[in-house]
Amino acid sequence: MKNICKYILSTMMIMSLSSCNDWLDVSPKEDIKAEDFYVNENGFRDVLTGVYSLMSNSSTYGTQLSFGYVDVLAQYYNRILNTNHIYFETKNYEYNEQSNEAQIAAIWTSQYKAIVNLNSMLLFIDDAQSVFSSDDAYRLIKGEATALRALLHFDLLRLFGPNPVTSMDQKAIPYVKTYTNVAQPQLTGSEIIDLVLNDLDEARNLMRDIDLFGPNSDLVDSELEALKNRLIHMNYWAATALKARVHLYNNDKAKALETAQELIGQPNDGPVAPFAFSPNDRGVFETELIFALERLDRTIQMDPYFGEGATASGSGVSNSILDNSISSINTLYEAVNPIDNDYRISWYKRVDNTYMILQKFRTDIEIPMLRISEMYYIAAECSPDEEQGLAYLNAIRANRGLAPLADVNLEKEIQREYKKEFVGEGQMFFYFKRLNLDKLGVHNTISSVDDAIYRLPIPVKEIEYGNIEN
Repeated sequence: MKNICKYILSTMMIMSLSSCNDWLDVSPKEDIKAEDFYVNENGFRDVLTGVYSLMSNSSTYGTQLSFGYVDVLAQYYNRILNTNHIYFETKNYEYNEQSNEAQIAAIWTSQYKAIVNLNSMLLFIDDAQSVFSSDDAYRLIKGEATALRALLHFDLLRLFGPNPVTSMDQKAIPYVKTYTNVAQPQLTGSEIIDLVLNDLDEARNLMRDIDLFGPNSDLVDSELEALKNRLIHMNYWAATALKARVHLYNNDKAKALETAQELIGQPNDGPVAPFAFSPNDRGVFETELIFALERLDRTIQMDPYFGEGATASGSGVSNSILDNSISSINTLYEAVNPIDNDYRISWYKRVDNTYMILQKFRTDIEIPMLRISEMYYIAAECSPDEEQGLAYLNAIRANRGLAPLADVNLEKEIQREYKKEFVGEGQMFFYFKRLNLDKLGVHNTISSVDDAIYRLPIPVKEIEYGNIEN
């Protein structure tokens, strides 16, 4: 963690630092010139804006934690054949190769950069409560920052932490709740889960009664500045959905089901407001998104992987193109079944007569982080009886152009739905890890999988300079 200090963010139009020592020497509250950016509500809002900007960059959810690194680990792309491809070593889980080490280190550093900035505002926010336009604004912004801290730590745990089935008592990562350059202790997986859930509960308590994306939205003053654009902010329902995801990762199915049902109720109820199914949507099913990041240059960002920049030299020869065979896509999306017409197959575009590339996000600026469909899949997996579980699964299938299922292997069908639904969103690798499957792969099956594949190595510099074991 000490090394993280060397990379503290100097953007956001709120902080301009020449080095870590200028900002974090002895006592953070004394050394930080808080009056420069925490004198009013806008200062706190600007910090959050900077965190969201960092989260949407290429090192994190903009690329690596969405369609890039973690989806390559899940074997979503079955034609990374060129040895010069930027993900060739990634696809083969060669984590200690130079290019892989650099990508892993960038993910680690960017996540903790965001956490550092959240902790800076949380250090001052209670003492500065009087500068907010209202108590509601204070509670929303503090709740949002606290929930974001939980999300960032949880994804670090899923990447760098131990096997969630057998090894949660092993040391994982630091959970940083203070604003300091002192190395923080490395905690076990179980301890991290407890701290994530504690942060989410605190955030939900702060936002419950005042968030437009919350259970009491009818009573909320929608004119409040802090309530604008709640889809692209870590809102109350997003904290709830993340809590369901965390409980499932921790194999607490009863709590995962209970939490997911706060958003979706029983199989035939439909999602809570403001969410609704998008049966005719051929994009990201925007009305089903609970929380999304936003990147205005999303199309340009994705061009080297799925656009003209990837295909201009001919199919498959680019060092960055991510593509699939037409036959593998048709098999996954059940296109061979004449009674089914899975809307999600329209996410793909033919490159030639053999290969396809993903077009799921080509016209959207959103980076999906949490969506309603996942709550149905969680409920399907965690329901106490198979009939109810199948009803939850069929509720999503009905809104994807698919016929209902009956008398099937529910676990197998849930896995198939995950594979289809979350392409480009960085969730499938974590699905395989959560279940500790000895085989993984959406299109390419990898056998004899163990912790050496499921657990990314902590960057070498963090082991050298911090209170970290690998």
